[in-house]
Amino acid sequence: MNPDPAQEALTALAADLVERTKAGTVKWTGDSRLVSFSLVTRKGSIVISSRDNDGQAPFDLSVLNAKGTAIQWLSSEWWRLEPQIPETEPAPWNETLETLYRLARANAVDLEGVIGGILEEIDNPTADFPSSPTDDIPF
Repeated sequence: MNPDPAQEALTALAADLVERTKAGTVKWTGDSRLVSFSLVTRKGSIVISSRDNDGQAPFDLSVLNAKGTAIQWLSSEWWRLEPQIPETEPAPWNETLETLYRLARANAVDLEGVIGGILEEIDNPTADFPSSPTDDIPF
């Protein structure tokens, strides 16, 4: 199957956002469950989310206008190459959506900052580590 023009445009947008997120020039925010991440501007928003709310594929990329209405979207897909053959092929944008999701999540939770801060405190011999109750460990 060949992508349509909207799919091609959103694939290019996703690839651009991957680069901007890597460069640190955009800021993503996460929802309360950290399964959906938004990039909000005055003209509209981009949302990347895990469709099954598990942080794994399939992923959905949505473009929303300033009123919050989804005006275009791109989703992970798997195409059957031949009707009689059970094997499927991932859509060309699946990997880009997954990469964007992972980067948006790391950006939203400030993963680099948290890890850097932890390592800085570990390296500081005078650090006074706060005690944390084991009941609050999320795993």
